[in-house]
Amino acid sequence: MTNSSRKKFLFLLAAALPALALAQTQPQQPSRPAGQPQRPVYRAPSSAQQDWQRAVDRSRVQSQQRQNAVQQQLQQDNVNRQMNATTDPALRSQLDNANRTQQNLYRSKQDDEVKRYNDRHPGQPPPPAGTSSTGR
Repeated sequence: MTNSSRKKFLFLLAAALPALALAQTQPQQPSRPAGQPQRPVYRAPSSAQQDWQRAVDRSRVQSQQRQNAVQQQLQQDNVNRQMNATTDPALRSQLDNANRTQQNLYRSKQDDEVKRYNDRHPGQPPPPAGTSSTGR
């Protein structure tokens, strides 16, 4: 190999090297615009997960209804004691009105719990409603 052919070969090699390097790089994928987050993948919950969630919600509603019933019974007992101890008709009337208001509040709490359960689980039977204490 002559000196001039060696120079030509080195020149071609030096010129071809960057072209070969560019040809081997992977093309870049277009990036997302800065304001658009990647879309989350939605996975529908399995039947077992739905059943478990329904059982958890049902248990929570029943527990809340039992708490409401206990609070209502304590309130009713307190009002009954006060009613038995008072002789003033005006105070009796106020206690009676407060008792009715408290009973309405209790019923609305129980109904609200059942309604929220039914909104989350349409078509499912609601948990049993708590018992109402309405005697004196």
